[in-house]
Amino acid sequence: MSNHISDDPWAQRVYLTWLARDTRYALAALDALIGFAQTTPAPPAAWVCFEDFLSFLGKVSRTLWPATRKSPKGSDEGLEWRAKRGPFLRRILEVEDSSR
Repeated sequence: MSNHISDDPWAQRVYLTWLARDTRYALAALDALIGFAQTTPAPPAAWVCFEDFLSFLGKVSRTLWPATRKSPKGSDEGLEWRAKRGPFLRRILEVEDSSR
């Protein structure tokens, strides 16, 4: 593995595949949630869709805007890579910083 994602085509494919998958799952959960929301009262399964939507949306967000420092109990392993990954992916996907 290279020291920077822009020099590592394998890492680029992995992250872009993960982003595409998580985005598809978030959209599928949102679509199901919208369908459930059209019934009154909404069934309990609507909450599962809501939680799935938030979960996958969070994964996309953490990939594009990763933590830039370690947590109090965490290590700094991978910190440098994450700090470079987010801006690189946002740039190639043309995601504006204001969309955060």
